[in-house]
Amino acid sequence: MLSLWLSKMTGKSVDLSAQPFRSSEALRKRRNETVHKSSALATVPMARAALFSAVETSQAIYLHTGERFPYSSVLTEHPLFDEEWFSDVHMPPAI
Repeated sequence: MLSLWLSKMTGKSVDLSAQPFRSSEALRKRRNETVHKSSALATVPMARAALFSAVETSQAIYLHTGERFPYSSVLTEHPLFDEEWFSDVHMPPAI
């Protein structure tokens, strides 16, 4: 979905196999599994990876569109630690 609307918006394709977009896709899939009750287990490393991956993806989307990331000042004041990418973090099996 991300590659579809982002390429329509900018005319440039997005490589979903590269970070941070690979993690964005993994996060989207896990969220859908959770919503549809096929997976609800989460760990602290998963939460850290989700936050890190989501912020990195948001920054990459703004960079891709050529616009300024509006939360740069927040991240300067409250920087995130480098974490594992969401697509690489160990996940408990779906229930």
